[in-house]
Amino acid sequence: MEFIEKLPNWFRWILVPISSLLTFVLVSLMAVLAIWIETKLLGIGEGAWLDKIWVNVIAAVLTGYSTIFVGALFAPSFKKIVALVLGGIVVLATGLILGSLIQKGDWWGLINVISNIIGVGGAIYTVFEDSSTQKGL
Repeated sequence: MEFIEKLPNWFRWILVPISSLLTFVLVSLMAVLAIWIETKLLGIGEGAWLDKIWVNVIAAVLTGYSTIFVGALFAPSFKKIVALVLGGIVVLATGLILGSLIQKGDWWGLINVISNIIGVGGAIYTVFEDSSTQKGL
């Protein structure tokens, strides 16, 4: 990550939210590509258990984790605080849809939100562990 460390600090702060959003988009697109491969090439139907687990658990955890981790990676300092703030934003954003998911009875959507929050928590834990074991992330 020498490339990131060579960037000026003011530019790295600008890249924190941009990198988080781009990471969210890229990981989501990779999940869509994996789902397309799963359905078109492997013949797994849209309502299959594997499809539901892939979309609502695996992809959600990866998206939550990578969004926070990359944002904290670009932060020049205060990585723990950046991880907590980004995590709080993601949890608030996903929490806004909880009521409608419960009201509709969309339990797979609820599992998706919970998995996303687990990924966010894992990223925050990783940032805290990396910050405590070494200087920086």
